Amino acid sequence: VEVLGPGYFASWAFVFGACVGSFLNVVVARWPKGMSVVSPGSHCPKCGHVLPWWQNLPIISYLALRARCASCGVRISPRYVVLEFLCGVLWAALIFRFGVGELEFCDFNFGFAVKVLPKNCFFNGW
Repeated sequence: VEVLGPGYFASWAFVFGACVGSFLNVVVARWPKGMSVVSPGSHCPKCGHVLPWWQNLPIISYLALRARCASCGVRISPRYVVLEFLCGVLWAALIFRFGVGELEFCDFNFGFAVKVLPKNCFFNGW
């Protein structure tokens, strides 16, 4: 662990955090409407175009598609990429602050799920 350095783990934590942020976008968009977070797969809310895996990569796909649906061209809200980016930065910051360990990730996941999601997503109408 010490040989690789904190930057290595922080980079992976950013990627993982961005993926968590991507999933949280699904939860925030679907849960209040009573929809499943599992199926159907990610799709354009306007035309229904189902996103293949390469159009569903956190942050990268948003930039590659220039914030537009590949099928109909409707603009994709920046809130998706902002949440993915902020989650990635937060996870990377946790690695720099606390180091690599299982307890920190478990505490963070629990705290995020119990405190941040309900307060910011459901009560603010996100």
